[in-house]
Amino acid sequence: MRNFIKFLLFVCIVSAPGRVFAYTEIVGLLVDDGINSLSRGGMERLPEGRDHLDFQSPLFLDSKGKYRLDTAYENQRTIRIYNGSWAGSHAYAEHLESAIAAPFSLWDGNVSGNVAAGYGYRSFDVKAASVKDDVFVASDEKFNAVKGGLFLKLNDKASLGLSVVDTDYRSAPEIPLTLEISPLESVKVGYKRSYVDVAGDFTVRLSGNDGTVPIHYQENVDELYVSWHYNDIFYAKYANELKHPDNRHFTAKLALPASLYLVGDYVRHYTDFNQDFFVAANPGGYLKGTTAWQQYRIGLGAQLGDHWTVEANYRRGDLAANGGGIANSSSVVSFWPSLVVGNYNHTFNAELKSEQYHLGTEYQGEHFSMGLGCQYLDIRPVAQLDYWRSLLFGLGKTGAGSLKLTTDRIQMLFFSIGLGYRWEHLSVGYAFGQFIPIATHDANEKPVQGSTTTTASGSSGGGTDIFSSIANKINYNPGGNIQRVMLTVTF
Repeated sequence: MRNFIKFLLFVCIVSAPGRVFAYTEIVGLLVDDGINSLSRGGMERLPEGRDHLDFQSPLFLDSKGKYRLDTAYENQRTIRIYNGSWAGSHAYAEHLESAIAAPFSLWDGNVSGNVAAGYGYRSFDVKAASVKDDVFVASDEKFNAVKGGLFLKLNDKASLGLSVVDTDYRSAPEIPLTLEISPLESVKVGYKRSYVDVAGDFTVRLSGNDGTVPIHYQENVDELYVSWHYNDIFYAKYANELKHPDNRHFTAKLALPASLYLVGDYVRHYTDFNQDFFVAANPGGYLKGTTAWQQYRIGLGAQLGDHWTVEANYRRGDLAANGGGIANSSSVVSFWPSLVVGNYNHTFNAELKSEQYHLGTEYQGEHFSMGLGCQYLDIRPVAQLDYWRSLLFGLGKTGAGSLKLTTDRIQMLFFSIGLGYRWEHLSVGYAFGQFIPIATHDANEKPVQGSTTTTASGSSGGGTDIFSSIANKINYNPGGNIQRVMLTVTF
């Protein structure tokens, strides 16, 4: 039963959709998309931009009147545990995107734009195995997508982006769309349709019982937004979802004296989920609830001359999930004993809070570009599950209990570097980021007098100084890394 509860807590967290494509890319809550974001420490520039053609936000299919070919690849090795009770556990992900765009012009240049086509590939490989706890969870998924898109611009007064994305995990194609008009030179009003997808089937073994948990979540997001841009002094954008008015996104940038500037960002997103699971091909029960994601960011930057930029940011995120469900005892015992044994009922709540302190710098030259960045991450997970077993058709209950997640704090460092070079028609970029775990805290662990560190469970050795503690944690879990590379050809 304890292992079953541990698995439920695992599913509660990983099934929560956010800004990411699939749960294995939970790192997307901490490190933003794109080579430029990774090279400067994992925080994107504000206001938002793209360094590649983007079919999910089709206004970024604009090739600026040139023929353009993009190829981008990302590799994540974000969890690798070498020893301890969870040795061999890992989380890997790959992402490949290629796109080509061709420009056109109509009616003496009054209407311009381009057509685009592309191909996408994503995969993830996850394994969580513990011989000591008799728990095994694994999933290995691969998804392909074929894409087409159109971008239109009418005399700087209106823009339309439309794409069709045919994926393996949806029965019908996705159709992202953005329509934007400019009633005033400095004001833009728009409508955007986008998609959230979480997909994966998990193989599970708990206490000798094999099962399958399909996690498939799909959501269509429709939102209205307005933006105001006053010269190079002030920018603000506010977006609100139509079906869920509490979901919103706000971004702003303000120029200050002495080449300084302020940036800020706030996002809030709520979702519902309802997941069935199976044991030995039989219905095993369900898990349903809600998730809430909130994040805000504030930063201060400086433009040093024509080429250098330095920026520091603080970002705080809060991912919360709560709900409950039933595990059918009839899936693991015969029918008549299940009437006496009863079903396992459960309610849960889980929360993952994160604080990020970021410092990054960029150099943008005529041909050569470079970025350096670092973050200190303070992550505080909380999870509790209450359970009981119903008896005699649900008329009674027994076996009530409560479990809590014991690890309540994880501290990490993140370092990154990015390099780029531009020729006349060709540009190449590469960025690398590394997570380094430096401390974990167990809520049940009693402090040891005279020791300034806490050794992670499952690691070997003690150590009374910070350097030996960090060495032990890296030996137990060396952290992971992210690599991104992109090739762009324009003519």
